[in-house]
Amino acid sequence: MRVDLKLGKLKNANRLRNQFQEMVSQSLAKFESSIREVQLALDDVNGPRGGIDKYCRAVISLEGASPIVIDDRDSSPGRLVNRVLSRAAQNLREQTNRRGHKAFNRGQRSRLRRVHQTDSELS
Repeated sequence: MRVDLKLGKLKNANRLRNQFQEMVSQSLAKFESSIREVQLALDDVNGPRGGIDKYCRAVISLEGASPIVIDDRDSSPGRLVNRVLSRAAQNLREQTNRRGHKAFNRGQRSRLRRVHQTDSELS
């Protein structure tokens, strides 16, 4: 899983880069085999004026599926990245569950067809 962090005009960008890299690794480790790349862009929209002006966009490119895109805003960069990664993990869990059930159902139908064909061939 490749991780690309872009930290626009944030204070302490170097310290935050290491912290966010670790957060991405821990939050999405379970889905690492399905993820091709994670792009995390964080910026301070209003500059030093303060307020809810931190903006984060995560784009998670998956193997064999459409990318997941999550946008959010907050006043705290750490809280913001944590929330975005939590939403990404939830979305990945849901996709994994849907894919797993579809694959199981397809396999179940093909096994049933083989059983019926074998039964009819015996008659």
